[in-house]
Amino acid sequence: MTALFAASSGLWGGAQAGLAGIAMIGVLVVVHEFGHFVFAKLFGIGVPVFSIGMGPRVWGFHRNGTDYRVSAVPVGGYVQLSGADPFGDPDWEADLPDEENFMKKPIWQRLLVMLGGPLFNLVTPFVVFTAVLMLGEPHADTKIGEVYPGSIAAERGLHADDRVVAVDGVAVDTWADMRGVIEGKGPGNGVTLTVARSGAEVDVALPADELRWVDGEFDSLAMGVSHWRQSARIGVDQPSSPAGVAGLEVGDGIVAVDGASVRTYRELLAALDGSRHTLSVKRQVGDALTDLTLTVEASEWAPPEDDLWGNRWGLVPVEVFVWDFQDHPESGAAPARLQGMEKGDRLWSIDGKRVAAFHEIKDAVNATVPQSTDANTTPRALDVVVMRNGERIPMTFTPRMDRTQVPGGIAYRPFIGVRLLPDATLDGDTVPVFYGPFEAARRSVPQVGRAFKDSISGLTSLLTGEMRIREGLGGPVAIFSIAAQVAERGLHSYARLIGIFSISLGLINLLPIPVLDGGQILFYSLEGIRGRPLPLAVRERIQMAGVLFLVGLMLLVTVFDVNRVLFGGPT
Repeated sequence: MTALFAASSGLWGGAQAGLAGIAMIGVLVVVHEFGHFVFAKLFGIGVPVFSIGMGPRVWGFHRNGTDYRVSAVPVGGYVQLSGADPFGDPDWEADLPDEENFMKKPIWQRLLVMLGGPLFNLVTPFVVFTAVLMLGEPHADTKIGEVYPGSIAAERGLHADDRVVAVDGVAVDTWADMRGVIEGKGPGNGVTLTVARSGAEVDVALPADELRWVDGEFDSLAMGVSHWRQSARIGVDQPSSPAGVAGLEVGDGIVAVDGASVRTYRELLAALDGSRHTLSVKRQVGDALTDLTLTVEASEWAPPEDDLWGNRWGLVPVEVFVWDFQDHPESGAAPARLQGMEKGDRLWSIDGKRVAAFHEIKDAVNATVPQSTDANTTPRALDVVVMRNGERIPMTFTPRMDRTQVPGGIAYRPFIGVRLLPDATLDGDTVPVFYGPFEAARRSVPQVGRAFKDSISGLTSLLTGEMRIREGLGGPVAIFSIAAQVAERGLHSYARLIGIFSISLGLINLLPIPVLDGGQILFYSLEGIRGRPLPLAVRERIQMAGVLFLVGLMLLVTVFDVNRVLFGGPT
């Protein structure tokens, strides 16, 4: 879907986005092959070719017996090792000097050469994450984007656009720093925020019993504070309001008021300071955008007294409206749809609590039952009220436990299938943070550790059958799609993605599957135990089985990718 308020700049744009996947795969494969290369050179093994890319040679140079080349097909690369016949045929390059022949080297050296590729992939994220931290990765600053009406934060006097400058006297520059200081105090302690507001500093006390925690981490959103901002895409639930009379609809994006551009919901309300205004509106119809000019006029109409977002125009942030439903590929239609909820309904209240933001719906649904690995867990029922054409419609339904992929595996979570408009919110401001090499390296260690843990857990779930192939593996289509999306966020995010994928590539290559490094490691290990290689015919059959397995697997995941992209099928 076209994002009306998305930032226009990014690392990749237009046709260039398609290069993101090629570039990422190229970097990962070249790093992998460089690992083999380094160990081969260390042990004096001949390396006739080190190629970036595949196919015919385009450019290169020779040095120390190696042709360093760039090849025509810009995908991956390879290293050619002298005498490296995968089956160990003794007649392979018989005239090759023994000291350069890979197959004549001691088994421990051959094992290390094979381990070199995965090892370099597994070390790469540490190098990448350290570099990202040194190069000024953007972090969310401490400016509050939204304070939701009726929330704890609103009651305590926090305002949107407040900038937190200190927590209990400790200066903070980023949102993460602010969270870190609060979490350092622990759940049993209150804190005082010092905020900069209109050129002055104001202290706002947050008692311990009003701070919200989830799994030991401070949850600012549960207190009604977010770093992001609501966009100027709006919803209308009262046809008789000025907005309804003007012809505005749920999802319309107001881009200008009387010719002055607006991007956020608060900017929009601030611009509507008269009795009659001309609005420049973008309306999405299918995949197309239509430009409209509408006139809104104030009237005697007034919003309901208990409307958290009530204003004289009848405009409501779109994030409290149902934009679409997420049907489950196996379980069927979304429970919310089955119980009569419709696109364009405003989520008015849930379990008697009025809804000010979409995350409150998610929190309420998740609270019906703890996250579980048991599909038979039954959530409790929810009482929901929606606003439709000015009428409040109550409904009661029970969320369904649906299988979902979580970091490191599979779990079951309560699910009602309501989807938010993707650009209902806009990212908040950021500030670059630079670290020295030692501090960057220190901070990268736990980040890399978490990425390793998630990758190993995911691979384990895949091998044990807990996670299905279509859930845990992606083919070229998925990889290119993810790379392009992340590249749009900027160089730092793209570099981190390369680091994370490098872990996956390293771990997968260690699996004892013929053709992969792990398969060769297994062959050489068995040779060391037996004192001689496996019979050539056996190795050929195993190798062929490995090739067929990988080709079949690649075709299967590609089918899943295409099904998801073209038909919205399961991922």
